[in-house]
Amino acid sequence: MVLTQARTCVDVAVHILADNSAVVFNEATQQLFSFDALATYLWCRWEAGNTRTDLAKALDTDTNLKTSSAQEMVDECLAQWRQHRLIGERSRVPPTPAIRQRAAPALPDTAGDSVSSDLQIAGEPYRLHYGSRAVAALVQPMLAHLERPCRGVPEAAFTLAAEADRFVLRHGAQMVEECDAADEVPPMVKFCLNVDLLEHGRYALAFHAAAVARGNGALLLPAASGSGKSTLTAGLLHDGWDYLTDDSALLDSTAVAVRGVGFDVCLKADAWTVVRPLFPALDGLPIYRRGDGHRVRYLKPPARLADPAAAYPVEWIVFPHYQADSACVLQEVAATDALQRLLREAFAPSRRLSRAGFRALAKLVEDKPCHSLTYGSQQDAVAVLRQLRR
Repeated sequence: MVLTQARTCVDVAVHILADNSAVVFNEATQQLFSFDALATYLWCRWEAGNTRTDLAKALDTDTNLKTSSAQEMVDECLAQWRQHRLIGERSRVPPTPAIRQRAAPALPDTAGDSVSSDLQIAGEPYRLHYGSRAVAALVQPMLAHLERPCRGVPEAAFTLAAEADRFVLRHGAQMVEECDAADEVPPMVKFCLNVDLLEHGRYALAFHAAAVARGNGALLLPAASGSGKSTLTAGLLHDGWDYLTDDSALLDSTAVAVRGVGFDVCLKADAWTVVRPLFPALDGLPIYRRGDGHRVRYLKPPARLADPAAAYPVEWIVFPHYQADSACVLQEVAATDALQRLLREAFAPSRRLSRAGFRALAKLVEDKPCHSLTYGSQQDAVAVLRQLRR
């Protein structure tokens, strides 16, 4: 069947790049497509109302293709666009998954030995109530830099208490998480606060990424677990960068800027040897056990940002990958490839990428230098990244 009248689906968003190629996102299917310059040219004319015949004539005139070849190319593009539901009848966007609603927090009795802390995490207010001062002493050193006064009682109010032979974190009457030993409590609290922020925070997209800042610009380092983000972050901090996050970065909905979820840098045991020469005090830090079994230490950055809630414009995007005994290689990444890589490390508030989220993502890589960094030496990687800010 030859397509003649099917128009662009309203569930589709398009972003044209500087080289006249384009990325196309279908919200209904959650698929991302890349168009070369020729396909982008045809798409723009199709969106403007040109018919199949118009496209073939324009292609014949502008590229000197024979009419039959131009018509075949147009029909191939239209058939593919229809197959992927980019044109034709509107796709049915699945309903957005319901975001977990916080129950109304029940205020605990603050009499006796109990204490509370007000926190600001990436600009979001939290209150953490401790059932006793002994329990508070387990967690407060890790969160002290996040303490900020809150007006009223924030919806994100949690209670941490020792109950019988375990430690329990609750939101209101609902149990959120529990653990058995004191050295598991700080990682448990950090994990739960981070999850709550991702589910309820105000942002366009979240990235599994480290981020540091220099001046008014941020370096974003998106990568999967095990890529060496935290170790590399520690090296960059020693080199004079300011700290945003070593694990989660929030893309602001109103600007191409990120906020860091600024918990202390989490270093697993295999990173201690690498980081120790830069931060000799590391050996004196407590050792904790995460829920995944890893032993970790939390390194306090030497320089923190004055306003941890501030969003910093992204100036550089680098995808790091640690590979033992590898040379340090920094390679440019095309915008379409950078988009695909960012999507692999992205989380949307509704668990589905919206067209607005796609546009924010596409804008992030527009006119920004994007690179991949393979390295086997932290020192060499830091030296290479130092050149970016010059």
